[in-house]
Amino acid sequence: MRQGSPQEDIPVARRTGVRDEQREELLSAVRARTPVVLVEGPEGAGKSFLTTQVLSTSEAGLGPILTVFCGPESRHFAYHVVRAILGKAGLAVTIPPNPRRDVLFPEIRRAFDGLANCLVRLEDVHWADAASLDLLRFVLRDPPPRFSVLATRRSTGGWASSGSRLPGQVIALGPLEEEETAALAARISGKRLAPGVVSRIHSLSGGLPVYVEPILDVLARNGQAHSDERLIDSVFDHPLPSSLVGAVAHRLGEVTDGARRVLEAAALLQEPETVEALALISGLPSERVRAFVRHLLWCGHLVETGGYRYGFHAELDRLVVYEAIPGPQRQKMHQRATMMLDARDPRPMRRLVHHARRSGQLRAWLAQCEQATADAVEVGDSGVAMTILRAALTDDSLSTDERVRAVRRFCSLAPTVLDQERNTRMLGQLLRDTSLPRAIRAEVRLSYGLVLVREAGGIEQGRTEIELAIPELRDRPDLTARGMALLCAPYLGTQPISRHLPWLERAERTLEADAAITTDLPVLAGVLGARAHIGDPVAAERLAPYLGIATTAELRHQLARAHCNLADGYSWVGDAGRAQDLLHTGLDLATGAGASYVVGTAEATQIRLDWAAGRWERIDERAGELEESYPKLFPVVSELKLVKAWYAMAQGNWSEARRNLRDAGLADTRNSIAPVAIAASGALIHSLLAGDSIVQASRQADQAIELVRRKEGWTWSGEVIPSAVQAYLATGRDADADRLIADAETALEDRHAPLAAASLLAARAYRTAHLGGNAAEEYETAAAAHTRIGHHYRADQLTEQAALHRWHAGDSGAKDHLRLLAEHFDAMGATIDAGRCQRHLRAQSTARARIRDRRSVGGDLSPREEQVEQLVIDGQTNQEIADILFLSRRTIEEHVANVLRKRGVRSRHDLRRQ
Repeated sequence: MRQGSPQEDIPVARRTGVRDEQREELLSAVRARTPVVLVEGPEGAGKSFLTTQVLSTSEAGLGPILTVFCGPESRHFAYHVVRAILGKAGLAVTIPPNPRRDVLFPEIRRAFDGLANCLVRLEDVHWADAASLDLLRFVLRDPPPRFSVLATRRSTGGWASSGSRLPGQVIALGPLEEEETAALAARISGKRLAPGVVSRIHSLSGGLPVYVEPILDVLARNGQAHSDERLIDSVFDHPLPSSLVGAVAHRLGEVTDGARRVLEAAALLQEPETVEALALISGLPSERVRAFVRHLLWCGHLVETGGYRYGFHAELDRLVVYEAIPGPQRQKMHQRATMMLDARDPRPMRRLVHHARRSGQLRAWLAQCEQATADAVEVGDSGVAMTILRAALTDDSLSTDERVRAVRRFCSLAPTVLDQERNTRMLGQLLRDTSLPRAIRAEVRLSYGLVLVREAGGIEQGRTEIELAIPELRDRPDLTARGMALLCAPYLGTQPISRHLPWLERAERTLEADAAITTDLPVLAGVLGARAHIGDPVAAERLAPYLGIATTAELRHQLARAHCNLADGYSWVGDAGRAQDLLHTGLDLATGAGASYVVGTAEATQIRLDWAAGRWERIDERAGELEESYPKLFPVVSELKLVKAWYAMAQGNWSEARRNLRDAGLADTRNSIAPVAIAASGALIHSLLAGDSIVQASRQADQAIELVRRKEGWTWSGEVIPSAVQAYLATGRDADADRLIADAETALEDRHAPLAAASLLAARAYRTAHLGGNAAEEYETAAAAHTRIGHHYRADQLTEQAALHRWHAGDSGAKDHLRLLAEHFDAMGATIDAGRCQRHLRAQSTARARIRDRRSVGGDLSPREEQVEQLVIDGQTNQEIADILFLSRRTIEEHVANVLRKRGVRSRHDLRRQ
């Protein structure tokens, strides 16, 4: 029998968030004395640790526990496991050679009566001999009182085929989910790891807990790799740390020479492959490989994917096996892989280039590299092209001409794909490469700047790099125009729009005036969007002639970009109808052209339009999912953070809203997307006003309007003017409110900015209401203006104000309107708005007035206490009230106590009921 303890070093069961359901299920089964419980899973899944932890938790009520470890030798000796059980129990029973079943089985069953109240723990029962399993099944048909078996085994094996006839239950331990890997890693390391680091650990470990701690140990010895996913690949580069090699060797154990060759073939091919492919690379006959694959599946070393393809579950297993292949053999296997993949139709170019390079066939590899890049771009798969080019640029054997060609292709594609971090690092390295010709380094600098402006915190540096590159690109008018198209984008950073206009005019002068020429598309994509953002009239029909001549993936990409940029500009100034039409066309073009970045920006714009229109179904989830898809694209992420902040505010989750507003650009406005930062400022003012923090709101309004003035971004001011005017009026700064309205009107004259224009109508209504006038008609006019441009949520809020003013003026029908609005807001998910309407209705009711009169004998409430009372009646907790009013929880507790005392009630429930 195998000696030693089960793998006590696998920290699974005691970890919160890891195997919780399986642990509870096993604990319940053990305590119920279920006759047979089988814990199954792949090697390294933590089966032994889980059983150890559960038994140590519940052993007080279990009676004796007999532990038997099975090993490969067990299956070669009949009744080996039964003899071990009897021996552990101290039962002297002799099993003769070749016993008669009808004699032996009843005798052993009688002997097992001595194991009443015992739990037999069988480790690795997949190694148990068939005779022992047969005898155990006989015993378990009529087991001794409170006798039970707890066994662990691999996911496949003999016990599985017969286990279904046993009166027991199976508890399956599959690989950990990524969230469980994160929890386990956090427990082991004592810190919460970055999502990218967790994802890489999960990929390396294949979700097997046995690998998580060794991987973390290696990362810990390499400094910042715990927190920086970019360092992980360098840590796990060849040669692999010996501790990891040892962990993999322990899990894989001994395999035959033929099985080893199949594992090596699978490791070299990287991706799951067929038996025939494994046979070709290993040099073994297909039938032998088929048998070896069956064995390796049984051992859990390989897994089957779709299409009868087989590969490693854990990347770490593959890396260790690949590294152990001797160099000459590895080169020959790569040559076989190159020939095999070259014969496929279509050829998998990324894999083909990888194997051609690893085989040492440099000249052939270079030819494949250039062809693969061209093919990938043509079919709209720029990501594959970039993978190929990155591999080419790290090869020191390239000649100068070959390297220059690869660099130029890389620079042309880098701004169009999503792999921001690796491309930025590569471009930074190339920029420092003084061996490159100056003109090529200028191309690198341009591409570097174009990529940087899409990163958080990179807008200012990116713009600087582009400005430096343009003078050096005088002989490349196409690239110069591409740089100018970015510099004319008015929405980047906080530089005044007037600083962008010269670039915009220069870019426009490069365009062909009388005909649609494909070379104009990259510039046109930037120019049209810029004009829409600053409120200049733009004819979307200008793009129509290009639809017939954009015949390649690259041209479709640029045409999609032009449509989506124009849609983005229209959406920010409030022309939702045009924006929606352009988005539909742009998304159709982008999806077929592999334009991932364009798709991301378009989908973010769509979510923002849906927010404004009140189409909120799953909007928070959609924003979160899109953010996960484009986590490094700051223009996309910041816009999604803004929508998530708006949604959190509508739900009353003020702390979550503030976090998202900060991430949307308020933390670093210099490197923000200007309309996003301006809208976020408006949202922050609104949240402060909702919490009655009017002084803070007024100060924030000063900062927000200063940003608008400095940026000259009046066409985007529709998201901030109403809140800023309210803040000024609330703090007695009427003159500042009037000045803001007047300045906005002047700046927006002759500008196409329907949202700002509608917001000015709302601001004037707030001004009239502040002066004590009946602003109902003005609110209705502002609401109608917002409705016309598709901003239905804002229109509903203004309609609410109009109804409230009409009710105050004696219009009884306004009450019904408010009630309908409350129901509408509630159906949308606008919890705060629905609650506000309900408060209006309660505050104006006769019954409410009578209750207030009756309560006044207990003492008058302060204005703050009245706010707290209303929020308590609405069902808010102390913490939620603290978030809404921007006060500490302790202060709220004191206010609640005062309210209860003055109202003469003992609890919040009594206050609501009264």
